[in-house]
Amino acid sequence: MDMTQFHKSMRRLQRYITPARRRAAPIHESQRACFSSDGNGKITVTAHHTHPPMFAYFEIEGQGQGTVTISPGRLRDLPSSGQGTFSISPDALTVTVNGKDTVLASEGSTFPSLPTVQGKPFRIRLDFISKIGFAVNRQDRLYSNIHIHRRNGAYYAVASDRFRLAETEIEADGIDELLLPAAALAKIGNIGYVAGVKGDSWVKLTSPRGTTVMVYLDLVGSYPYYYVLFKDTALSAVCVNRDDLINAVKTTAWSPAEPVVLTTDPCRLTVRAETSQTTIDCTCTVDVKLSSRYLLDALAHSAEKVLICVKASAVEVTSPSGVRHLIAPLPS
Repeated sequence: MDMTQFHKSMRRLQRYITPARRRAAPIHESQRACFSSDGNGKITVTAHHTHPPMFAYFEIEGQGQGTVTISPGRLRDLPSSGQGTFSISPDALTVTVNGKDTVLASEGSTFPSLPTVQGKPFRIRLDFISKIGFAVNRQDRLYSNIHIHRRNGAYYAVASDRFRLAETEIEADGIDELLLPAAALAKIGNIGYVAGVKGDSWVKLTSPRGTTVMVYLDLVGSYPYYYVLFKDTALSAVCVNRDDLINAVKTTAWSPAEPVVLTTDPCRLTVRAETSQTTIDCTCTVDVKLSSRYLLDALAHSAEKVLICVKASAVEVTSPSGVRHLIAPLPS
């Protein structure tokens, strides 16, 4: 195997290895990489992340049979270029590059087993977590997940913390409904199209780079049918420049924790807090009290122009960026 490619694959894999919390703490098995083979000519290189529960692995050609766990730092000492051959025994991994052998002794005898995932295959483009991931509630077992579903022939991903929501249309195929932990998706990153399999407790995602990630589905309850809120008739609306509104909110509210009130008279929008106010040009009318932090989050993920629509039970913030936001208004 080309050693440059091996090190690239290891760097991608290392993000799934559980980091040590304290330098002096004993090393747990999940803080190492596992090399294993049953003698079929392939060696599986595996990482295990404990929170969120995830596995990641890729395969290389290799001889022998056994299971070896090795700290990632020792693998960085292997040659960075040239062709390498790998062989494994029950207690060591041997890497040969340019006729020179490097023997890496196993540092442990146990490692979590890869789960078996059988179920319905699907395909999805993972490029949406950066657009909506800010809206999840990472302390809630249901709302720490991204909700993926099909609606009216299109696929959507949504994140919420019960008080605000962000939704974007995504590219997918073969999914009816799926909940994926936001923390796991953030760790995987924007890697483009992946082939997936949804099992009972795990989802397997395989990228074109050859790395396979398994994500544990720790689910409680079912996601609410939030999308009916988008159908509500707007009671009032305002179209405004995004940057002007961001500056107005930051100038008026002394901290993101202070709510702001948006009110308009003809052609002017006033952003009012307890001790100050800012006026900007706008069109249409609106009168609503919102969390300044939620509003700034929505504006940060919007395009140049935004439309704020006040509805019966929520405020909708939309723009040409393709991400729609719902924010629960605060009592006046």
